Amino acid sequence: MQYELKTDRQPTSFRRKVDERALSQHIDEIDTLCHAAGVASLSEFVTVAGDDLEDYFDQDSFDVGHVDGPIDADDVEDGAWFSGAEGLEVIDPVLAHVAGQDDASEFDDVITTLRDLRDTLEDIRRRGLHWHLTETT
Repeated sequence: MQYELKTDRQPTSFRRKVDERALSQHIDEIDTLCHAAGVASLSEFVTVAGDDLEDYFDQDSFDVGHVDGPIDADDVEDGAWFSGAEGLEVIDPVLAHVAGQDDASEFDDVITTLRDLRDTLEDIRRRGLHWHLTETT
């Protein structure tokens, strides 16, 4: 599964610093570290938005709760957006948790990915943007 970090707006000088391929590769490991640090998992920031909704409507079944009449993807609001601060509330404790481990060197690639994500989220926070992760195909 590949993930892409998206923002609600794209300011001219904004650049994602996180390697989305590395993030995708390490997300299960990061989620395990999130659990160990006592915070929400990073995968909780994955939402379904825009054109991605079409894929879910094409599936044989999915739970949408009680709905009267047919569902059209255009009638469904884009997935949730999160503030940079919300992301930092997850990433900072995970980085602190990993730094306190005797075997922290085993997590070098994950730490690099988390630090890059942290830099990106800090930039998002400073600019007042919102973000989420989406699944890409």
